[in-house]
Amino acid sequence: MRLEFWASTVRCWCTPAAIRDGCHSIRRGGKLFGVLPSRTQPRGTTTVFDQALALSAAWAERIPNGLLVASGDVVLRFDASQVQLDRRGVTGVAMRLDVETGSHHAVYVVGAGDQVYTFLQKPTAAEVKAAGGLLADGRVAVDIGLLRFDADLTVALAKLAEFKTLPAVDIYDQITCGLTGEWKPESDAEVFWLELGKILRAAEHPAEFHCAVVEGEFIHAGTTRSFRSLAAGSGGILDSVVGDECHAGYEAVILECELSGPVYASRGAILHGLTLLDGPVEVPEDTVMHQLPVEVAGETGWVVRVYGVEDDPKQVLEKATWFNRPILETLERLGFSREEIWNSGEAPTLWNAALFPLTTPDEARRFARWMMGYPSGFGAERWRARRRRSKCSTASRLWRLRCLMR
Repeated sequence: MRLEFWASTVRCWCTPAAIRDGCHSIRRGGKLFGVLPSRTQPRGTTTVFDQALALSAAWAERIPNGLLVASGDVVLRFDASQVQLDRRGVTGVAMRLDVETGSHHAVYVVGAGDQVYTFLQKPTAAEVKAAGGLLADGRVAVDIGLLRFDADLTVALAKLAEFKTLPAVDIYDQITCGLTGEWKPESDAEVFWLELGKILRAAEHPAEFHCAVVEGEFIHAGTTRSFRSLAAGSGGILDSVVGDECHAGYEAVILECELSGPVYASRGAILHGLTLLDGPVEVPEDTVMHQLPVEVAGETGWVVRVYGVEDDPKQVLEKATWFNRPILETLERLGFSREEIWNSGEAPTLWNAALFPLTTPDEARRFARWMMGYPSGFGAERWRARRRRSKCSTASRLWRLRCLMR
């Protein structure tokens, strides 16, 4: 999660979309407005934004001023009256959850008076115990992505926007760890970092850091698997039109698609944004097929990204997977060399692998079929003749005029 600075400081709401990276998800940059099943309307839909807006109504009168930072990939339900949001300094909110859930998120270690002692990132059970993070009932205080900064601290942080060059500030690596003293800039660091360190933990008056630990419901939509579980819970076909027969396996999801031909979505498959395609669409088990409009150097086209539900795009090469299998094994099957998909000097991951051709919708579909192991008449030589994009570059170059192509 990264924090950006604004000049407006009196009373501001920081939208989750502006601060949350979310690159591990199927919905990079769009989870805030990503479609989720409604709990009140059968086969109806909602979004993370809708849910956050409904919950924020309970917070509004309780926040006198300052800045509220919220995560864009969680849906939260808890009693806002349990949280004191008018304290000095920074107030975080955590939920009492089991240790296993905590191992996939951040965990607060909270002491007397709700004071935060330390902040653990995806800790093991042993690490939580060693840090004194186990609550009396054996659960842990799991971070739910809410941080409230008081007015004075908000003004001080916003003044950093006066620097000509603004580095990316990680809300966890620098802000929360800076508040606990676990991060501090080196003595020879750039002036920006030195000023940030002084704001968060001045020797004479370090910023106060508290955490309210609440009971409630925490629904994470930040990974492809968790998003699929949410979407499948509403029947799996959301905001989509399929003009021919549709066969969807258990936990298959068809999201924001407009298709005229038959659809065969195997168990656990995810079809997202598919449109303007000729012929049938077929996706194997636990595989994502995600179509995106992309603009590169004035050239517009379409990319169909295909990958496994369990793939972690940021995993190092030795542990990385593509289509839920070791990535090097998949590259060998398709006849790709490492030099063709990664630039020299960059750490090779699925996230930055230039795998997906930028072309017409139907040709992109046929390339995707070939990659998924279906016959399509396409192969490595034709793939090499096309401009190709990575998951990273397609996420950052979505064509803003997408609606004109629908």
